[in-house]
Amino acid sequence: MGTRHRTFALLTALIVAATTAVPDVPAQAAVAVDAPTIWTMAGTPDGGRVFVGAVEGGVLVVDAGATSAGKVAGIGRAVGLRMGEDGHTLWVGLPNDRQIAAVDATTLAVTARYDVGAEICPGDVAPTGPFVAFAFDCLHYSDQTLPPTPTGVGVLDTRTGAVSLSPPEWSWYEPIIATSPALPGRVFATDYLVHTVSLSMLDVSDGTVRAVTSRKLGMANPVDLAVSPDGREVALTGVDVGGIQTYATTDLSPVTLYPTSCSSRSVAWSADSSRLATMCNGQDYTVALFARGTPTPLRTAAFVGGPERTPVQRGLVLDPDAGRVTIGSSGLWQPTGRYVDRIGLRPASATVTGPARGYTTRASTFTARVLLGGAPAPAGTQVVVYREQPFDNTALGTFTTDATGSVSFTDATPRSGTWTYRAHFPGDESFARTDATATFQADKLPTALTVAFTPIRKKRGSVYGTVAVDLGPTVGHRYVTVTVTTSTGTQVLTSGSVPDGAPFTATCTVTGPTTFTATYDGNDWQDAATATTTAAP
Repeated sequence: MGTRHRTFALLTALIVAATTAVPDVPAQAAVAVDAPTIWTMAGTPDGGRVFVGAVEGGVLVVDAGATSAGKVAGIGRAVGLRMGEDGHTLWVGLPNDRQIAAVDATTLAVTARYDVGAEICPGDVAPTGPFVAFAFDCLHYSDQTLPPTPTGVGVLDTRTGAVSLSPPEWSWYEPIIATSPALPGRVFATDYLVHTVSLSMLDVSDGTVRAVTSRKLGMANPVDLAVSPDGREVALTGVDVGGIQTYATTDLSPVTLYPTSCSSRSVAWSADSSRLATMCNGQDYTVALFARGTPTPLRTAAFVGGPERTPVQRGLVLDPDAGRVTIGSSGLWQPTGRYVDRIGLRPASATVTGPARGYTTRASTFTARVLLGGAPAPAGTQVVVYREQPFDNTALGTFTTDATGSVSFTDATPRSGTWTYRAHFPGDESFARTDATATFQADKLPTALTVAFTPIRKKRGSVYGTVAVDLGPTVGHRYVTVTVTTSTGTQVLTSGSVPDGAPFTATCTVTGPTTFTATYDGNDWQDAATATTTAAP
């Protein structure tokens, strides 16, 4: 057993060495916010500041690089948020105050408040030219006990303060809305999380709410709407949408379905309308970024570090260049835990190089290299390395890159077979996650096996002697079987475990031409082997 113990001790040492690495430090920023609920989010055009509609918590502010959230003073229950077309006015729906507020996105001062009606509880807001369209619904947007109140879509003229509402006969449940600066006066609306709904196109260009057209969506359970900045398409996400479905803003005809592996939640476009992103609570990813017109994700990303969490239903801000997404999340095991996560979407790539073949339990060294935006990852970038087979995924450790963006690791496979070494960059605030793999064929160890017959004495046409079997170092068992083949057939002479450093012996009398065969069956680590010798009187 000595050789076996020595070999497994080496294997254990190699694995321990491979897993001696740095602690797992979160690569992304999860900022805890004092928000029992996150309804929606909005961002400044430069991507440097994000606002959170925290409902009971008011309007929170998270700046790039910040580790905590600020707050807009003087704002109570806040639901809908939308950045104005001027790029520096934040519009806020205040259902309990029956108002729409304007907030300076730089100074955070409330610059204006507009009353919309004693029975009108504004939620979603959507600026378009001199108007602000808004969805109103006291039952869902307000936490006050109220008699039945109207639900629908309204429009505020910010020049005069005049308010116009959709006709009461229009049937709305919990409307959500969206606009685009390229389509002044156009408003797109649907109902939030309703099974069978329609997508409506409205016109508010004259300060009143008028229907243009609508399209029945069937089972959709919508969650969010976003109109492309170029005004050509409106994107819709929802529980039963199957991803992101876009519609032409001319007639609401379907354009492209961007499938996701889980129920889609918020949706947003890049500033040039070439990219769109959504989030979902999937096993494979949390965020999916698509190139317009291409239904396969361009990149995906997931949470890294921090508490286990899931994205909220609505709350996603895509940077103008689609290089980063900021999303709201909630802790899975923390009923009141809410976070704002900044997740990079810029391209990253990686390679893994090393030997393609070797022996199991023997050490092999590999190098993983990470490129971020085409340049070597900065020294200290974390890379997680895995050794994988079907149904066997082992993390070898978390390593930090050197100045060339590289990490080296040494490993010995625990058994023979085809293995995959995978280097995983989990992503950070700027760059998306990426993986690279290399295939390694771990052969079984060669087995040195010999058998010899040594005569002791001869007598009357026969030879009495010793059969000795030698077996070199092995991993696993050392059991051999020795057979004797003569003119009358083959039978087992002996079997047993070969000691380390000494032969396994048996005696035999040879009366005619005889072949001795030693057989070692092998195992997961060691090759099978056969050795023969002959003897005659």
